Amino acid sequence: MADVLYSARYPFTSSARELIAARKISLERIDSVTLEHGRRRVESALARGEIGKFLDVGPAAELEVASYAVARLLVALLKSKYYIARYAVAEAKRASGYLRNDSDENLVSVAKEVGVHGGAAGELTYSMNVVDYLKNAPRAVEYRLINQKLRSGVVELTRHEFARVVEEAIRLGIEESMLNLNVNAKNVPMPIRNVASELQKEIGTKIPTTTVKFEGGAIAPCIQKIVSSLEAHQNAPHTARWVLAVYMLNRGVSEDDIVKLYIPAPDFNERITRYQIQHAKKRGYKMPSTDAMRTYGLACEECERGIPLNKQGMKK
Repeated sequence: MADVLYSARYPFTSSARELIAARKISLERIDSVTLEHGRRRVESALARGEIGKFLDVGPAAELEVASYAVARLLVALLKSKYYIARYAVAEAKRASGYLRNDSDENLVSVAKEVGVHGGAAGELTYSMNVVDYLKNAPRAVEYRLINQKLRSGVVELTRHEFARVVEEAIRLGIEESMLNLNVNAKNVPMPIRNVASELQKEIGTKIPTTTVKFEGGAIAPCIQKIVSSLEAHQNAPHTARWVLAVYMLNRGVSEDDIVKLYIPAPDFNERITRYQIQHAKKRGYKMPSTDAMRTYGLACEECERGIPLNKQGMKK
């Protein structure tokens, strides 16, 4: 029997699908309350990059499960890989918010649902199959395999690290499933199609891009690589984002213009981005050396040949 609370927290699981089947919920029978909740779920994900939690009581839990199914369909009808990626990020972060404080049993259960095999290996230690780890680990320096304990094909992690890898697996799973979702609008109930059309008008058809212009010459090759990845709607690692902010601050670029550089990223959150930029500015960070950039995995071929990062317009 499906666990309603578990299904509401993690609506992408088999438990949630069982609940939908048991309650005989179908798109043709979606009521206006569920449809509106699904709409708000999408609007929050696309506008703010986050989806709020719900009250863990009665009907609200079932509403969460049904609204997730509606939200997926609404995003699919927008016909945009960018919006699918942004929605997947928001759903994964929402689930991660629950996982951080959930039981070890539920954490391992959700991990298994998204194809991550592992579990608690001790009081403070978790283990994960190395293949699953390599597939789902965040692209950050601290998550590189060389920085982890690896024994007999198993990676040892803290609970926080384990949950973070599971979050990434959730994101990838939701994104992949939605990209493979073949939706024929003609087969979608009219009320849902109408809401999708309204959403399209609200958010527009233009995918976010950056319009920042730089003075004083071209930017350093390593930095251009980061900017290009963001322009391609990729979620750059935290270290790369920090380096970009530090570089631009040292070039005298305004805070508002730096924020604009991050807008094309599917996981863009203006509040968090602005806070991190202000923090870097307050601390007065200087650009890391080429050796440090190499350690971060951010040094490109030109920098490897010894081109100084501060040669092209940076303050010395």
